[in-house]
Amino acid sequence: MSGPARNKNNKKKSVFRIGQFTSPVKLSTDLFNQQLWCWGRDVDCEPDNLLLRNGFERIEKPAGSKAASIYQLELSKTARVILRGFGVFYGDDRWGGIFLQRYSFRPRYTKSSTLKKPAWRVEDLPKLTTPNPDIFFECRSLLADLIEWIYSYEMWVLEAQGLNYRQTTVNQWKKEKKKSVCAKQMATTWAAIRIFLCEGSEEELAGHWEELGILKP
Repeated sequence: MSGPARNKNNKKKSVFRIGQFTSPVKLSTDLFNQQLWCWGRDVDCEPDNLLLRNGFERIEKPAGSKAASIYQLELSKTARVILRGFGVFYGDDRWGGIFLQRYSFRPRYTKSSTLKKPAWRVEDLPKLTTPNPDIFFECRSLLADLIEWIYSYEMWVLEAQGLNYRQTTVNQWKKEKKKSVCAKQMATTWAAIRIFLCEGSEEELAGHWEELGILKP
């Protein structure tokens, strides 16, 4: 799909602030790392694994492998999310797929909406490319839906386990990394990131993405 044309001579610079964060990429990266930690703790939740309770399928590691299990959830007939310790894959048959790698919040795109083989390693993923204007619509749609799902998942956790459970998880993360988003604000912060990065005119959003280094000119 052809990307949006932008007038670079009249590009409006984006303004972002949530709490101490003034960079949406820095906030998104830190929150994404925290989210991956929380999913890892949700696996060990008592009395049962929260990911399984949420509907995920667990794919056990091969015999002798040190890799962690893969968790995959079919969100609909066309969409799915796959959680790994090194990142998240989200695919939709209408648009393809994106992968977000740990320690980064720069989506990489593939035309494949499913994985042909289990992603035990990053190398098992299909060929990934940095978004460019020609695939901006697809990448924006995929990222918006992935963030919406993360928001919904965190709201579900609060309902299923309560705020104290998630805050305990975040406190463990904070001991390791010192900087964190409090449990009460995780879902709403994801919602704010989605609005900033995924809602609005394609021209304006593409400008934001390029400015932030997550879209090739």
